[in-house]
Amino acid sequence: YPSVQNLGFEWQGYFWLTQTLQVQLQRLSDLLQKTKPQWFAASGLRYQRREQRRIEHKGSETDLHL
Repeated sequence: YPSVQNLGFEWQGYFWLTQTLQVQLQRLSDLLQKTKPQWFAASGLRYQRREQRRIEHKGSETDLHL
């Protein structure tokens, strides 16, 4: 963002902080998506089946593959 260089020092800090937060949130989201199957594996088969029925009943998609 070249226009940031024209901002005052104080505003550049806010921009940097926002940009850094955005990158960290994207990394966290990617990590959570990558590890999602492990959450279900650790939670037990009975819970998985109940959750899958609940999701399907509400018309939503499910990522549980049983």
